[in-house]
Amino acid sequence: MKNIFFVSTYIILIFLFISCTNPQEPKENNDYGPLIGAASETSMNFSSSEISRPLGIFVEVPEEFWAQEIKDENPIRVYWHNINIALVFIETEKTEQGLYICVPISSYAPLNNDNVQYTVITGGVFNFVKKR
Repeated sequence: MKNIFFVSTYIILIFLFISCTNPQEPKENNDYGPLIGAASETSMNFSSSEISRPLGIFVEVPEEFWAQEIKDENPIRVYWHNINIALVFIETEKTEQGLYICVPISSYAPLNNDNVQYTVITGGVFNFVKKR
């Protein structure tokens, strides 16, 4: 059963990387695979907790649930959002900015609205700016 999950996850990751790109300060070689995997691990860790996770809301993820690769990025905070993960790297009085990572099992694609703006970096990875 685990092998089917990992093979399915790998195939989904390949499809995510094939989609259109518009790089903005990309990682070297657009290598977001390890970070997408870490976002998946973080999302699964947090989803198994007893903490309430209402859909549509950015819910802060305690550091104890972060995958090591997420910790290595040194975000200010991490959010769970409709199973996807957002890493905050810059905060001002009015906004939070960072990376929004769609985990492979997610069917939710982020949409721009009055509170959050997304810009595609590569398949499944976005820059985001969120109003506080």
